[in-house]
Amino acid sequence: MSKDKRGWIRLHRKTRDHWLWDNKEVKSKFEAWIDILMMASHEERSVYMKEQLVVIKRGEVCCSLNAFAKRWKWSTGKVRRFISVLKSDTMVVQRTTRVATHLSICNYDTYQGERHEDGTPNGMSNDTQTKRERYTENTLETFKELKKEKEIPSSDYIKIWKRVYGRFGYQEMSYSGYISYIIEACKRLGTDVVNKCVDRFLKDKESEIKQLRYFFQQGIDQYLVRKHPADKPIIVKEKIFNCYECGAEKRSKEDKLPASELFHNCEMEGEFVPSWEYQSKLNQQNPQPTKPTSEENEVKVLKEIGWLN
Repeated sequence: MSKDKRGWIRLHRKTRDHWLWDNKEVKSKFEAWIDILMMASHEERSVYMKEQLVVIKRGEVCCSLNAFAKRWKWSTGKVRRFISVLKSDTMVVQRTTRVATHLSICNYDTYQGERHEDGTPNGMSNDTQTKRERYTENTLETFKELKKEKEIPSSDYIKIWKRVYGRFGYQEMSYSGYISYIIEACKRLGTDVVNKCVDRFLKDKESEIKQLRYFFQQGIDQYLVRKHPADKPIIVKEKIFNCYECGAEKRSKEDKLPASELFHNCEMEGEFVPSWEYQSKLNQQNPQPTKPTSEENEVKVLKEIGWLN
């Protein structure tokens, strides 16, 4: 383990009893992360929760999302997104059970324990430290692969996932089983091209692609063409409104005008109404002559030739 020349400090859990740590205030992301570190168990232990015996390992936090939300004065959605960010940055590993959510802090010994000159925590042999490092590396292999790809940040993969998961009927937090397909597509085509293809796919309501894996492995290629039917611009026809009193015209893309534009500044201060309503008013004021019926035309002709008086 490489030594950090900046050093480190001890932070006691009693810090949360200080007046600066106000439990009534909304916590920042940094305060939430410090709280997780202080909540982590320093040794393996067993607790009784919801009529079950739960084993909490060293460097692990066992808590529900609702409990986190109450501690930090957050919504459960914000807690879920925060944990997702921690996972993507290889700061924690999440394991969810029926009882609670387990968060294993990566490299927990970096934050806990006194160190020797070689950087190894006090009371821990080099062999033990090596085993723990190897276990952590094996557990986080997938996430470390994301960090190795410097040219495409892991956040880009998550953003693509958030755009498409609903289209395929998945839950937002189930990305771990499908993120590898997005990574492969980004390596093959580039993240900008993948985002453009996703745009076209989401606009294509007639697409028969139902599987996320197939889309990112093969189906995405059919959206690579420069001009795709899904790229056709959506033309919104403008609605025509007329002042009910003077007939002045106003156009808008909305079905209704906002209250600030509803009245015209003419002498009558007329209200803008749909054009069809204004035309209906004009037709009532100036009725158009009706065409004579065939019988009326026949009578007219007979009168003209003198057959009828």
